[in-house]
Amino acid sequence: MDPDILKIAQLAAIAIMTGGGVVVLWGVTRWINTRTSRPLRDAPRTPIDDARLERLEAAVESIAVEVERIGESQRFTAKLMADRAQEQLPRRNP
Repeated sequence: MDPDILKIAQLAAIAIMTGGGVVVLWGVTRWINTRTSRPLRDAPRTPIDDARLERLEAAVESIAVEVERIGESQRFTAKLMADRAQEQLPRRNP
């Protein structure tokens, strides 16, 4: 048998087994979720969770603002460095 065909067959078998394993694990988790008394996604949210989520949202928004400021600073610094490099280059007269 050709070695290339053997390698392709081995890779195909590995891919099929991996896909089958994923499907089996997905089915087991669905089965466990239906057997529990209450799925996690239907759990009621408490006011403590709401307060935590609000603080988390505020923190993420402030981080986003700071990251944008850092980006602006980097763009400004890059522009300054490019301008200075242009000034320092000797100009050629044709």
